[in-house]
Amino acid sequence: DDDDDAWEPLPQISPADALECLYKLRLFEEQQADYDERLIQHLMRHERVHLQRMMHKKQQTDIRTSLGGGKKVDISNTDGLLN
Repeated sequence: DDDDDAWEPLPQISPADALECLYKLRLFEEQQADYDERLIQHLMRHERVHLQRMMHKKQQTDIRTSLGGGKKVDISNTDGLLN
């Protein structure tokens, strides 16, 4: 059957959704009687990485917006800023 071989793209997950899932998974693991401390530490590390990525992306967006007078600007092409 050809339908079984059809490739379906994975749904897009926002950074905020990914962070929330990591947080919930960490909380779940912490609530287990036989929780795995190493897993909790790994999840916390991933949470920090995602938070840093989100902050970095927000800073880039803020800089682009302020340079463009309220409109987003492609910073690889700054010719439009001089006009």
